[in-house]
Amino acid sequence: MTWKPINITSGHNPSRYPQVTNAQLHNFYVSNQESGACLFPTPGYKVINKTFEDKNPRGIFYSTVFGGVIAVFDRNIYLFSDITGTSTKLNPDLPLEKETGTIFIEENETNQVVFSEAGSVYVAIKGDKTTFQKAPIPQDVVPTNVIYLDTYFITTDRLTNRFYISGNNTALTWNPLDYSVINSKAVGVATINRQLLVFGEQETGVFYDAGVNPFPFRRTNTFSIEYGCLSVESIAQGFGMVCWLATNKQSDPVLMMSSGGKPKSLASENIDFKIADLKKPENCDAFMYQSDGHVFYQINFYSDDVSLLYDFTTKKFSAISEKDTSISTPNTSITKMSSVQYLTTSGNKAYCLLRSKPYIHEFSNKIATSNGVQIPRSIITNNLYQNDYVEIAELRVWAQQGIYKNPDNLAYVRLSVSDDGGVTYSELNQEKLSQLGDRNAFVIYGPLGSSYRWTFKFEFFSDTPVVFMSAQMRLGSM
Repeated sequence: MTWKPINITSGHNPSRYPQVTNAQLHNFYVSNQESGACLFPTPGYKVINKTFEDKNPRGIFYSTVFGGVIAVFDRNIYLFSDITGTSTKLNPDLPLEKETGTIFIEENETNQVVFSEAGSVYVAIKGDKTTFQKAPIPQDVVPTNVIYLDTYFITTDRLTNRFYISGNNTALTWNPLDYSVINSKAVGVATINRQLLVFGEQETGVFYDAGVNPFPFRRTNTFSIEYGCLSVESIAQGFGMVCWLATNKQSDPVLMMSSGGKPKSLASENIDFKIADLKKPENCDAFMYQSDGHVFYQINFYSDDVSLLYDFTTKKFSAISEKDTSISTPNTSITKMSSVQYLTTSGNKAYCLLRSKPYIHEFSNKIATSNGVQIPRSIITNNLYQNDYVEIAELRVWAQQGIYKNPDNLAYVRLSVSDDGGVTYSELNQEKLSQLGDRNAFVIYGPLGSSYRWTFKFEFFSDTPVVFMSAQMRLGSM
């Protein structure tokens, strides 16, 4: 009899050929600890503010100008204080034109916060009394998102290949002649290390502030980005990076990032295939956040009900899903994509908005559920092929659970085994996890039968965070 470790840290890497490999990771991410790599739970969320009467969440942003979280629902903009838990409306006399669609929010270093929706830009000005007005964007320009760089607000015109800049440190003046062009129809803008990235449909122009007149920005000659952007809502920036869903005439959609130089692909062969196989990848949005020292980029593909999470620390993917609460079957494994649509951070806290939910939520790795609903955390291992017909006499799972010591929490792990390369799985009895959070414990399964090939599915159910530390199987030849 010999003990053999089971690799649980491959990340989410489902192949187009499942019999070759079908590694999947849902709602865990790989963390490299001194004691070895293990799986940590991805953040959950809970409601912290229910004062809004609107229906459609459209954007969220932490404003240093106003010193609070700004959230947009329907045609209204609210300032939420995370200290008092109250909210006030910033635009009571000038509602937005549209009730749906993403609102892009940006601010300058003085007293202005800018809101951009498809076709219009608005400005909130903080003073003795906050005022709110519509920005005089040049006629016939249909703005996309707005960013701020070197005292200028900048936006692209989604009808042409132009991008425009505002007056110096104000979004209240826009000269129709203050524009430049890229070699593709414009999609959106981002900034990275004082560089301006102007995304087009087939290429991305990289500019810098040369401080010249009459137009200060010049295209850089040091490198080029030969990929455009499929959706402005896929653009997320922060932590010294910009990420987006890229495309060009020769390429299927791929996930790209740049830290101020030539772009790099985020995906693997299998993830590239999965994205290329989506029905409507342009129907998406994305955000970035940091947790436990890891920086993540999450992108949600709405038409295909898929959410992918990329970890820049380990360079591995996870899938993000939630239990479908419309299914009433107990312990159901039916899941759907992440509900988190917009996210912002304030100090050591993160806040998010959910699709079709008019509330502000706290987003944290200390929260293990989705508003009290258990998050289906699971892993499917790579297919394990053996040279001999072997028996698995015993399988042990090491996990740490009950970190926050909730005595009412019932936590367990379910193991399903496939001996045909992951085509079919046998359902095994579930085992309870220990509620002692200050030590790890293991659960035992076995015997599991005999085969040439094995695939294991582990599913964890808990109201508090669970860390999946390792798994081992004890083999015996037949």
